[in-house]
Amino acid sequence: MSFSINESQSAFVNPHTCQLTSNLQNTRVEEQDWETVKAGFSKLHPVDERRPLRLPGRTYIDKANNSAQLAAGTVIGLNGGYKLILSADYGFQISGEAGKEQYYDEAVCIRDALNRLVSNADGVITNLYDMMNNYDRWEEYVTKGLKLIGIDASRDFTINGMKYSRNEGGKIESQKMADARLAYKIQTANNRTYEFADEKTKKVVRYRSEYYLSTAPDSVKDAWQEVMGETNINPFVVPYGNTIAQLAMEQDFATGGNDQLFGDTVSDSINAVKSILERIDNPLGSVPEEDEEEYQMVSQREREFYTTLLNKLEKL
Repeated sequence: MSFSINESQSAFVNPHTCQLTSNLQNTRVEEQDWETVKAGFSKLHPVDERRPLRLPGRTYIDKANNSAQLAAGTVIGLNGGYKLILSADYGFQISGEAGKEQYYDEAVCIRDALNRLVSNADGVITNLYDMMNNYDRWEEYVTKGLKLIGIDASRDFTINGMKYSRNEGGKIESQKMADARLAYKIQTANNRTYEFADEKTKKVVRYRSEYYLSTAPDSVKDAWQEVMGETNINPFVVPYGNTIAQLAMEQDFATGGNDQLFGDTVSDSINAVKSILERIDNPLGSVPEEDEEEYQMVSQREREFYTTLLNKLEKL
C-alpha cells in the first residue's frame, strides 16, 4: 500500500493495529493487554553468533554417503598455500602468509561460506547466505570448499549431523529449515481461519476486533462475531488481508487521530464496510508476481468476510 504523510505531521506506531497513527494517544496500551498487543507484531529471533560452536569429537569424511563430521582442528588445504583451520571459538580461520592476492581473496570467500554452513548446522544462524546477501556467490564458494573435503554439494549432503538438500527453487536448504518452512506454511494456512488458528492469533483477532469496533453499536459487534463463526475467516491476516487497518490509518491522518472507522452507528459501520470492499477490489498498489497467488487467495477470503458482514448489517 502506498501512503504519504505530510511533512508537518508526526507519526507514531499504533501498537493496537501495527500501523502508523498521527495521535500519540493512540499508542497507549493498558498493562493487562501488553502480551496480546506484542503478539500482533512479527517477532525477530536473534541468533547468538558469539557462543562457541558445538563441534563433533572427531573429523570424519564419508564420501559414500556424502557426509562429513568437522571437528575442531579440521584442516582444509587451499590454493596458494593457504589453509583453513576450524576452531569452536572462531570457526574456520585462514592460515598462511598473505601474498598472492587472488588466492587470498578466494580463501576469504571459502572461509566465510563454510563458516556460514557450520554455524547453520549447529543452529547458531538460520540463513545460509546473509553473509554475502547473494545466494549464488555463497553457493559457489561453499561448493568449492566442500569439494576440497570430498563432499558434492550438487546432491544431498550432511555436515555435522545436519542434512542439506535442494528445495523447490534449487537452493541448498537444511532439513531443519525445510521442516520449519513446512510447519510455517501449515500454520499460516490455519491462521487465515479463526477456528484453526493458534491461540496467540485468536487472542490478537479478538483484541483487534474489540479495538476497531470499540465505538460501534452492540448489534454491529454481534454481527461481526457471527460472521467470524459462519465464515471461519480471520479478517486480520497479514501482510495482505488487513484492509481495515489501511483505511483506519488513512482516516487517522485525515482527522488528526480518529481511527474508529466503524463510527458509532449502524449506518457508519455500513459505510465503513462498503469502503473496505471498495479498497479490496481497487488496491492502491501491487504485489510482487511471486506473491500474486497468495494475495488473491487472501483478498478473496477478506472479500467474503466483509460481504457477509455487509449483508447482516443492512438487515439491522
